[in-house]
Amino acid sequence: MVRPTWPAETVSLVRGTVVVRVKQTSSAEADPALMLHGLGSSGRAWAGLKAQLNDELDVVAPDLVGFGQSSPPPDGD
Repeated sequence: MVRPTWPAETVSLVRGTVVVRVKQTSSAEADPALMLHGLGSSGRAWAGLKAQLNDELDVVAPDLVGFGQSSPPPDGD
């Protein structure tokens, strides 16, 4: 079975004025795997690998602060 690259489940974590977007598979039975992107990228950098691992792992791929759909830091740094 082929699962979509990014399922509909997207969570926003809010701390003050900072919003971090997290996309996660929804398999409660699988072991979790946290995938962090590099500088200048976003959680979408893991789309290809995430699609391959969906049957084995519950992949969590956040957009780090200031990247992707997450907000920039409050002081602009």
